[in-house]
Amino acid sequence: MKYLNAKTILVALVILIALGLALVAALGRDEPTAPTVTPSATPTADPYAQDRAVLAELSKDFAVKFFTYQKPNAPAYFDSIRPYMTAEFFSENKRVTDRETYALSRANPIRSTAESSAVTEIGRDNAQATVTITTEEGGRTREQTLELLWVKRGERWSVNGIRVESTGDAEGSDG
Repeated sequence: MKYLNAKTILVALVILIALGLALVAALGRDEPTAPTVTPSATPTADPYAQDRAVLAELSKDFAVKFFTYQKPNAPAYFDSIRPYMTAEFFSENKRVTDRETYALSRANPIRSTAESSAVTEIGRDNAQATVTITTEEGGRTREQTLELLWVKRGERWSVNGIRVESTGDAEGSDG
């Protein structure tokens, strides 16, 4: 009987050792793990950040040129605003300006400065920007807000529309 017990104990030990080795082998295997997704601390980068910065500056530049002139029908004035505009918008603006003969005869020189500019909407090929300007005309100072509609053709942004809202006389102006 002692022989059976020793033999049974030996078999049991071999089985335990085999199970132990199998367990160690199973734990040592590199199991594929699911990728971990960690939430980003910063929001997704603005895909239009570069265009947004360019348009903010272009909007200021255009607004100042559009509202600064000696005569609004002078060739030098048209030459200064043409590079910023689509061909269609430029032609329409020039046609309307040239048609206003009475207003042109009474037009005073205007000088403008841009106070602020922000791109309010932007997409792959269109954008909208708001610019606040101060204009000086005939001793009066006035603040105006412009909404510029931009289109992108190829790599070039051009103004395709403008809406002007006068916010009244600025402080300290005559009038």
